[in-house]
Amino acid sequence: MKQILAASLAALAALALTGCTAAEPPDSEAVQQWLDEQDRVSAGSGAFMSGLASTSDTADAAAKEGRQEGVRIEMDESERISTIEFTCFGAETMDARVSVESSSSAEASVHEVRCDAGPEMIDTKDAPVSAVTINGVNAAGFGAWAATFR
Repeated sequence: MKQILAASLAALAALALTGCTAAEPPDSEAVQQWLDEQDRVSAGSGAFMSGLASTSDTADAAAKEGRQEGVRIEMDESERISTIEFTCFGAETMDARVSVESSSSAEASVHEVRCDAGPEMIDTKDAPVSAVTINGVNAAGFGAWAATFR
């Protein structure tokens, strides 16, 4: 009886672990096609930026050093931005790490985004913005992200 119970437990453990295998990285060609499509879709609809995902370790190490990893846009003159539309591809979820700067303040935030759920609208309170830094982060560094300013 103990052998059957032990064998059953081993089989259940093996079955449970099959769902815990690491996700496969997306094909680099598929990522590039997605980035190209985001560029086409956003044409003429506001400022746009995109990038490849960073690993959590890389982004966290930069934050400890007082830096924000990611893509940065600096405006010649402050512009009002009410929303940043963030979307991602190639990962189940991605943290949108956003830093919005004005002439008098800077505000950083992190938004967990489900990549298959469509764009995440990040409210910037219609503030006059002088610079924005954005990074898409997930544990494995899989995928890509895009952001459009509205």
